[in-house]
Amino acid sequence: MARASATMALDFSVSWRPFFLDPRLPGGDGKDKMEHYQAKFGAERVAAMLPSMVRTFSDEGIDGYTMEGRVGNTLDSHRLLELALRTGGSEKQDALVEALFDRYFLQGQPLSSRAVLLDAAKAAQLDGAEALLGGDSLRDEVHAEVEGAYDAGVTGVPYFRVDGGGRGKEISGGQPPEAFLKIFASLAR
Repeated sequence: MARASATMALDFSVSWRPFFLDPRLPGGDGKDKMEHYQAKFGAERVAAMLPSMVRTFSDEGIDGYTMEGRVGNTLDSHRLLELALRTGGSEKQDALVEALFDRYFLQGQPLSSRAVLLDAAKAAQLDGAEALLGGDSLRDEVHAEVEGAYDAGVTGVPYFRVDGGGRGKEISGGQPPEAFLKIFASLAR
């Protein structure tokens, strides 16, 4: 999306919305990521996915993608993302997303770990993370938004809704820049 928007004179912001791919995952240190993916998709499919994911990240200038590490329940990471949006807007939320993605996709750390989440919040200079994670704030709001996504038929991530000129377009899955250019052009008309 960033590469596509760079080719057009666009002024926009991105808001990251919550979605649970597997709400039954454990919290804390989670579970082994590779074992989880192999149980979910099968060992052959996971083996085929890995080179594609490495290539996708590399095409974006990001080296070091790994399926190693841990995976866990993401409720608290979504609560932090909502805090970032509410207190610092889309720029603060983007900074937190970058920190979370680095820890998950490049370092194999679980986004269910309080220590990992606090480290990412510190990297994004997000105030209030420790207080948020110590209580239940924004839990109901995140669950309500996820339920709304399920009700709207969203089944996976990434899922994008691009609004402009009173109209909206939706697109899901990993998409090339050309797909976003087409949407941006149609909304600019």
